[in-house]
Amino acid sequence: MLIEFSVSNFLSFNDRQTFSMRSGNVRLKMNHVSRSRKCNLLKFAAVYGANGAGKSNLVTAMKFARRVICDGLKSGDRSKYCRIHPENSDRNTTFEFQLKLGNKMYAYGFEVLLSKESIRKEWLSEIQANGETKELFVREPAEKISRLESVLARNASIKVFAESMASNDTVLFLTEMSRNKSDFFASNENLQFLQSLYTWFKGTLAINYPDSNSSPTNFTNATNLSKINSFLSRMDLGISEVKLVEGSLDELHHYFPSKMVDEFIEQFKKDVSEIMKQCPEFDGGFILRGFRNFFILSYIKETGDIRLEKLEFLHTNIDTTFEYHEESDGTRRLLDIVEVLITAELGGEKVYVLDEIDSGLHPLLTLKFVEEYLNVIENTEIQLIVTTHESKLMDLSLLRADEIRFVTKDEYGSSEFDTLDKYNERFDKKVVKAYLNGEYAGIPKFDKSA
Repeated sequence: MLIEFSVSNFLSFNDRQTFSMRSGNVRLKMNHVSRSRKCNLLKFAAVYGANGAGKSNLVTAMKFARRVICDGLKSGDRSKYCRIHPENSDRNTTFEFQLKLGNKMYAYGFEVLLSKESIRKEWLSEIQANGETKELFVREPAEKISRLESVLARNASIKVFAESMASNDTVLFLTEMSRNKSDFFASNENLQFLQSLYTWFKGTLAINYPDSNSSPTNFTNATNLSKINSFLSRMDLGISEVKLVEGSLDELHHYFPSKMVDEFIEQFKKDVSEIMKQCPEFDGGFILRGFRNFFILSYIKETGDIRLEKLEFLHTNIDTTFEYHEESDGTRRLLDIVEVLITAELGGEKVYVLDEIDSGLHPLLTLKFVEEYLNVIENTEIQLIVTTHESKLMDLSLLRADEIRFVTKDEYGSSEFDTLDKYNERFDKKVVKAYLNGEYAGIPKFDKSA
């Protein structure tokens, strides 16, 4: 589970800002909290803010850090530092995740000098029950330093790996330790936390934008398709059934450039094969979507082949089928995010981050989706973080005060986090009106003199 995420010198985040999923002092709705001896973590958070305040930049920062861990830096990243101050081009950009994996907690982070496309520091610590940290490794490529502690220092192979990367400022140590190291971890079970940490970023952390063109999926499972049908029928969309029909990989070439399709298929085979090694419960499904299409690719473990399927929709009292592009924006958005509900019902350990959850949805549909999620999370370790403008969610009969967050900008345009919990509002207060009246934060401030 995500404990907290910190970022500095990235897009609109100048000084270090920390987004925490630790629960506050609220004593209501304890089924929204995963409790343990070490820490109590929220399973939901709704992030509000004015347009341009930095809500989506929070999501982008998480996605960027995840991508660097999984795929490395890219040449187009040079200008992503916080450009509020010109001197920031020479400052390091920092990302740090605090995670709960099983019964242990870790802090993993790295610093990069984006203008030079250079990794400057990387670290991993175990967080003790008393809040103190035990260092596991620190890398500073520019200084040719790789410092190992604890169980890592006692392993000869780890020492060799670390020494070979001492001055490598292009790849993270965590990334390198997850490349073709299955046999190593099989014979070094006490070091499998490194593999588990990487798997968390690769398979557990799921980030979704309204225009996301690909994501893992559970559609390929017949039982889950039944759950999706049940959910859509409760949403009053006029849909009586969603069906999967087989298609051909050649169809992809009608919608996407041939080179892109070939590269995607090749990468898909590699990624899914690796995910399935580390997450055997993943059934190999992947969504590839565009405005007019919604393809589901499945990896067949037995043969290594790829199967393509697409969706058809049956509507109540209409004797014909409809294609994905013929459905409403709201229906398409629900199909993007319905996996969250399936995973929650199945008790899966995932962290979902949804940007603009309400995009294309009627306010009551957004509310219903969140209600359905909150109704099935009591015995789970799932988390859902959403950015939204939907004020209907800002209701203390639905959410805890510490689940309602704000992103604001200071006078220089730097984003900062805030939470409703700090205002100590009564559980029965109508906070929507207070929010829109500007009593908290995260709303537009119009210039009346213009």
